[in-house]
Amino acid sequence: MYAQKNLVPEDADDLRDAIVLVLLEQDYRVQTAPDDHDLVALDIGMPKMSGPNACAIIRQDSQVPVIMFTSSNDVAEFSDAIIKCGSDFVLKSTGVIELIVRIEFHLNKPDDIE
Repeated sequence: MYAQKNLVPEDADDLRDAIVLVLLEQDYRVQTAPDDHDLVALDIGMPKMSGPNACAIIRQDSQVPVIMFTSSNDVAEFSDAIIKCGSDFVLKSTGVIELIVRIEFHLNKPDDIE
């Protein structure tokens, strides 16, 4: 059986370790995020939760830059994603280098540029 993936974003080491232990005992795959992130890159078209929906959850607690990484050529789709919560988008067809350029831009831009 395919083990479902779980992200455990928790900065308290002991609590994070306990959650991970319980999930692993139940045969879940686990990835941890021990601290706040500087940037998130999301695929718009993920099968179980779309990038915009994941971004909406992120936006409940954070204004971290969110870059939508997509293979879609649907301008309305990625425009809608940006309007809803994304900071930027990169077409997968432009390659990973373009994603890196956009990541560097968002991580290095002055606070007064929005």
